[in-house]
Amino acid sequence: DLHIDAATKAIRILEQNLAKGREMGILDWTPSTEEEEMTPKYKLVALDAPQTACLLLAHPLLRQDALTRSAILVVEHDEGSTFGLVVNRRLPLTIGSLLDRYESDTDGELSERVREQLSAFRDNVVFKGGDVALQFLSILHPHAQLEGAQLVAPGLYWKCDLAAAKAMVERGEAEADSFKFLLGHARWGPGQLEGEIA
Repeated sequence: DLHIDAATKAIRILEQNLAKGREMGILDWTPSTEEEEMTPKYKLVALDAPQTACLLLAHPLLRQDALTRSAILVVEHDEGSTFGLVVNRRLPLTIGSLLDRYESDTDGELSERVREQLSAFRDNVVFKGGDVALQFLSILHPHAQLEGAQLVAPGLYWKCDLAAAKAMVERGEAEADSFKFLLGHARWGPGQLEGEIA
């Protein structure tokens, strides 16, 4: 009975994580050749190997602190490595509180220019993107026109020029909360992720 209860609970947790993925619009998609006229077609599929834009859901019974109940969006995958962002771990931080934490930064880790560019996003909640490179801040957003934006899935981009994003918000062309900030990331070397999900 204990195993059946654990399995039932695991299925419920998996269903909740899948629902989160649907809400965020980051499930498997079928690309179109004409991106501008693309209507995303999302579907749940089991993949034999990771690929960009797939959502990895940690097995509900996994007991590893870094990945327990994680939903990881693969933002870049090639033969050399896989780069992902945990998208369901909200931190008790905002960009503003993060900036305040570095207010007395004398080592130059956070330049005045970066502080100024982040000022438009002071109220944005920060998410834990993973346990690697915790000084690294990633941005997910829906704005294709921003310089440096890297397509992950239709309507979802990773990276951008921060100054251009700030200007867009200040001109009223985008809402500050349309940008999701994630601290840290997940990264796997060649073949490592494939081995873990096999």
